[in-house]
Amino acid sequence: MPKIILLLFVCAACFCSAFAESPAPEGGMEPSAGKTVEQKRAEWLDSRIPAGIDPADLAPRELEQLLTRQEREVNRWFSAQGKKLLKALGVSTVSALLCFGIGLFCCRLIQRELKRARKKHLFWELLHAFNAPVFLSAAVVCVFFAFYPILSSFSDTVFLYDVRIFFTLLCMIAAWAALNVVGVIDVHLQNLAKRDDNSLDDLMVKVLRNILRILVFATTILFIGQSIFRINITALLAGAGVVGLGVALAAKDTLSNFFGTIVILFDRPFKLGDRIQVGELEGIVCEVGMRSSKIIADDESVYTLPNSLLTTQPVRNINQKNLLKLMFDVTLTYDTTPEQMELAIRILHEITDDFHGQDRPGFAPRIFFSKFDSSSMNITVILWLKTESYAQEERWRTELNLAILKRFTEAHLNFAYPTVTTWLLNTPDQPLSVRNLPPASGNGENPSGKIGRPG
Repeated sequence: MPKIILLLFVCAACFCSAFAESPAPEGGMEPSAGKTVEQKRAEWLDSRIPAGIDPADLAPRELEQLLTRQEREVNRWFSAQGKKLLKALGVSTVSALLCFGIGLFCCRLIQRELKRARKKHLFWELLHAFNAPVFLSAAVVCVFFAFYPILSSFSDTVFLYDVRIFFTLLCMIAAWAALNVVGVIDVHLQNLAKRDDNSLDDLMVKVLRNILRILVFATTILFIGQSIFRINITALLAGAGVVGLGVALAAKDTLSNFFGTIVILFDRPFKLGDRIQVGELEGIVCEVGMRSSKIIADDESVYTLPNSLLTTQPVRNINQKNLLKLMFDVTLTYDTTPEQMELAIRILHEITDDFHGQDRPGFAPRIFFSKFDSSSMNITVILWLKTESYAQEERWRTELNLAILKRFTEAHLNFAYPTVTTWLLNTPDQPLSVRNLPPASGNGENPSGKIGRPG
């Protein structure tokens, strides 16, 4: 890390020195009128390269003289600043290693305390979040002040850029620490969302985490631009207002999706893990982003829906308190007696009551004789499966159906299916007869026979 920081300072110095203005000679600038081209080139070789001059345009002799002159300047600078440079390298290396060692020791100590504690204490978690950024910032400060005498020997422009890079690094480290704190807050909010004594859910936690991260990034960028590099952010924002109007019109779908996320956050029509139905699509909500949400259907396909769609169309939330509502009919034939109907309802209660766990209050199975259908007498069963998984639901449905089939077969209860029964009534006053009718003429029909009553 010290080498990287040093490299940044040196690169900044070299980059900025290329654009630094050379000081004017004492006594002012001599007039250039009346001088030949060769004289102007000679004067130019005695000075630094002005901006806009390409060394490739120089003659080989001139370029050689220029490189020789620059080499002499570098040698003179190292001869004058060599001791300071070695001292700065030594001090910065020792300081950086010391900060790294102390930080590693503190990190091990904090991790040991976190493992010892039965519950994760917020104090130790915050110390762990600030540990690395604090010691890294200390290393950066030590490296900067170790090289301060050397950096101050450059021109004011170069030194100013070095100082700006130094404070930019500190701001980025502070942003890193803020993101670590957001991570600690996110963990505690997730643990709080798992409890049943509050209305917080995973969806709200995720959106809050994303909003906090965006705020950290935006604040860091604005602070670096406004306070360090002296960029007029206010003027940029004012100028961007006109452009933003056109962007808002062009990106209205993106904005509507973003505000759809805000509506989902506060209205909470569903939460992560809920099975919902939007139009013809039914699936489990696996992710809610700032623009769209992802739903896993029963065929394991992942559908991405814009959040604006989830706020403008009816959304059916199938889950209720992490329970999956299951409703079906058991149909019996019309020759079933009232005693058999009561027996069937009693058997269904024995199968569904406390199915894979004790039923919660208010969510016990409801079983009732619902209606006389065209081909059957229907018993409606309403129960709540204690799962959100498609695979678990399929296994439990199979287990439930096998149990009903086995128990009803043992009790000699007949399942109904769509049938049509035709009754021919034979009475003394209207006996049935089978006779052949003569072919009808003129209508194209030629019946061979007819069953009916004598006319």
